[in-house]
Amino acid sequence: MVVLGIYLIVRSSVLGGLAPVKAHAELSTYQYVINVFPLFSQYLERLLFPINLNAFYTLHPIYSIGEMKGLLGLLITAAYGIITFIAYKKNQTAFFSLVLIAVPLLPALYIPGTGEASLAERYLYLPSMGFVVLVALFLTWLRGKMPRYKSGIFLFVLMLAGLYSLQTIGRNPIWKDNFVLFTDTVHKSPDAELPRGMLGNALMDMGRLDEAIEHYRTILKLNPNSPEAHRNLGLAYMKKGMKKEAIEEYQKAVAIAPADFEARRNLVLAYEEAGLLDEAITQYRTLLDHTPKSAETHGRLGKALAQKGMMEEAISHLTQAVALNPDYIDAHYNLGSLYADW
Repeated sequence: MVVLGIYLIVRSSVLGGLAPVKAHAELSTYQYVINVFPLFSQYLERLLFPINLNAFYTLHPIYSIGEMKGLLGLLITAAYGIITFIAYKKNQTAFFSLVLIAVPLLPALYIPGTGEASLAERYLYLPSMGFVVLVALFLTWLRGKMPRYKSGIFLFVLMLAGLYSLQTIGRNPIWKDNFVLFTDTVHKSPDAELPRGMLGNALMDMGRLDEAIEHYRTILKLNPNSPEAHRNLGLAYMKKGMKKEAIEEYQKAVAIAPADFEARRNLVLAYEEAGLLDEAITQYRTLLDHTPKSAETHGRLGKALAQKGMMEEAISHLTQAVALNPDYIDAHYNLGSLYADW
């Protein structure tokens, strides 16, 4: 408990709260609670029947416990609790196994703190230990009750292990690379933003820009306020030489998320390539307000100012750039050029 207390204090101080990114913020506290039941049921389903596995599941929350999924989840959770209570009275090993399945899942059932991946197979790693012990316990009990069927039980164990092994072997190639993984994931979770964005990035790295653009556009249909999608779409447009369209997407990303410095930096570079130096200078000044110790920003701002003929201010920023990073070759070169020509 002492270690847990220290951890929670450190976590809160570093992250600004236990779970600063609140997933599914549209849900009320009551709705968060009732969604625990179907979520727990889905975890049990994945544990018992690991078929059609997926690297990223989309949570489709319920808004009333009266929904079929809510009622079924409540019944399954209640049945699990009753079985665990009976095991506590009858068999301590079975009780321990059931607890080992449920307790490690508790943090994953806190939907506000799990981000987009409210259901993820990785959260079943530790619970699977309890599941294996429980299966072994059941098979041992079955062998004791039906000694004449020892061979049949042994064959059943081999079959079960074989089926699970085949699932593992069949799943392994999906993790070959980002393109293969996220193609599979998007096929199974077409309305999930994160894997579609990752697939778009993989396609962009492969030079398949038109396909990447379509995926980014699909994300924006699902969520028009996604700064990442606007930023990545702008990057794809820039690689296609569509500077005007790229600038528009970067501007949208910055408007939605002013602290998205990568989008703002990309916007500045797009302005420079388009010859819009005044707009680039304005963005560089904004970047410096947030990152005053950035040698690159000082250096690029100095170069832009020099192109506008603002020599004194250009020299000031270039001097700061080389002071912050003595190995900044471009800043040294531009500063030397200014001294030579001024």
